[in-house]
Amino acid sequence: MQKVKNGLLLVLSLLVLIVVLRVFFTQSTSRPGHQELFRIGSDENVSRVRLQDQQGNMVLIEKSNDGSWILNGEYPVSMPVVRDLLFTLHRMDVRRPVSFEKSTLVNHYLDSAGIRVEVYAIRHRIRLPGNVGWLPRDRKIRDFLVGADLDAGEGTFMRGRSDRMVFEVYLPGVRSGIREVFIPKDHIWKKPQALSLAPGQIKSIAIRYRNRPGESFRLCVDPVEGVRLYDHSGLLPEKMAISNERIEQYLKSFRRLHYERLYPSSRHEPPLDLLSNKAFMEVEIQDVDEKVTLLTFYKRVPPEDGSLVSDKHSFDPNRFYLRINEGDYALALYYVFHPVMRPLSWFAE
Repeated sequence: MQKVKNGLLLVLSLLVLIVVLRVFFTQSTSRPGHQELFRIGSDENVSRVRLQDQQGNMVLIEKSNDGSWILNGEYPVSMPVVRDLLFTLHRMDVRRPVSFEKSTLVNHYLDSAGIRVEVYAIRHRIRLPGNVGWLPRDRKIRDFLVGADLDAGEGTFMRGRSDRMVFEVYLPGVRSGIREVFIPKDHIWKKPQALSLAPGQIKSIAIRYRNRPGESFRLCVDPVEGVRLYDHSGLLPEKMAISNERIEQYLKSFRRLHYERLYPSSRHEPPLDLLSNKAFMEVEIQDVDEKVTLLTFYKRVPPEDGSLVSDKHSFDPNRFYLRINEGDYALALYYVFHPVMRPLSWFAE
C-alpha cells in the first residue's frame, strides 16, 4: 500500500514539474526582440485595446463574448476601423532605430504628445502539448507609445512604454505613417448608427412636426391591445381608416438607421451650414426596456457651389443634420430616414 502511495506521489510530482517547466519556457521564449516590440502574433486572441493621448482623450475597445466589439463599455464599434487596427498590429514592423542625435528630440515629443497603446490578449496560465490551455486570463501583451509620422511618410516613431530607444515603425506595402490608426477619439471608433430596433422591441413612437402640427402623431404598441395610433391631440383619429399594412411597414423602418459623419463637439458649436437652430421635426422612440431615444432633425443650407439651389428648396434636399439625445450633430441622408419621416395622413388606407 505504501509503495502505491509513493508511486502516485512520484507521478504527481512529475506532472507538476512538467507543468512548471512548460510555463517557464513559454514565458522565457515569448520575450520580444526589436521586431516584436510592437507587432503582435497572428495567433494572438486580442481581447481589448486601450488608446490614450496626453490631452486625456481615451478609447477602450473590448471584444465581447459573441465576437462583437464595444467602445468604452457602451457603444457599438465601427468594424472597418477595428479591422484596420488589428491588421496594423499584426503586420507593422521595425525598420531601424532612430539615430542618437535625433532620439532626444523624438523622445521629448513622445513624452509630451505620444499616444499610449495597450494591447491585451487571452492567455492561459498553463499550456500543455497539443495546444491545450488551462486557466484563461486577460493579459497585457504590448504597451508602447506612438509618435509623429516621418516627414517622408515612410513610417512612424514608436518606443516601448518603459524604454528610451525609439524606432521607425512601418507597415509593409504602405508608403505612409500609421499614427492615424491609433487616434483616441470616440467619433472615429463609434459605429455610425442612430438607432436599430426590430418591431418587437418598440413600445411607442412619437412624431412632432414643427410646421405641420396636424400631421404629428403617437403610435403605441401594446402586447395585449395591439397597435394604437393617436393624433397630435392624443385622440384616436376620427373618420380615418388606418392601414395595418402601413403600420407594419413603418415599425420595420427603425431597424437600421445610420448617419454619414459625426461632428465632435458640435453640440456647443453647431455646424456653420445649419439653416436654422430650430428643428423641423422630432422622433421620440421608447423601447420595451423603457429606454427613450430622441432624434432631432435640422435643415442644412445648400452646398456653396449652388448646385442644389432651386425655386423649391432653400435647403439641401439630400442631407440634413441629426442630433441623437441632444448630442453632437451628425450629417445624415434623407433617403435613409425617409421611411420613418411619415405624416399621420400616410397611414390612411
